[in-house]
Amino acid sequence: MNRGKLLPNSNHRPWFRFIWQWQGSVIPAILPRVSACAFFALGVTCLYYFGINVALPLKSGLVPSIVLGLLLVFRTNTAYERYWEGRKLWGTLINTVRNLSRTIWVIIKENDSSDRTEKITTLKLLIAFAIATKLQLRSEPVNEELELFLPQEGYNKLCTMSHPPLEIAFWIGDYLQQQYEKQAIDSYQLTAIV
Repeated sequence: MNRGKLLPNSNHRPWFRFIWQWQGSVIPAILPRVSACAFFALGVTCLYYFGINVALPLKSGLVPSIVLGLLLVFRTNTAYERYWEGRKLWGTLINTVRNLSRTIWVIIKENDSSDRTEKITTLKLLIAFAIATKLQLRSEPVNEELELFLPQEGYNKLCTMSHPPLEIAFWIGDYLQQQYEKQAIDSYQLTAIV
């Protein structure tokens, strides 16, 4: 995957173009509210310009401003805490997938070339598990991101499943159980992996 196409880079494209890019931007979501505030300010300015007094006493906005400020601080802190908790959990998932991949690659014995192919397929399933989890958390359907890491029949089956990451976890568990039954790993290794 070419990261240059996914991430904006000032070396490849001028940053000024990104200001006017609407797709993926927050501008369409906030434009109505910003416009309403701008028109309200324009109305107050016009009234003041034509001599109509629209001023409020100075102390009338003090208490609501303090309360609003505190509410915004608490809301921002709560949102950041939620973001950071999700970020920590995602990092844990990625580290667990990496550790499990390394463990499978090192511990499970290969007796012939088909064992190596099965092992590589399982390692791809671990990548597919992370991607499927991301899609599930975003409430997105199974898409072509997963197609690279799954056999075609597995991809078709996942498209019909209500919880694709769970199905992939079952496939990985089945592989580990098969390796135990073929005595490629012993019970202690199976317990350590699972």
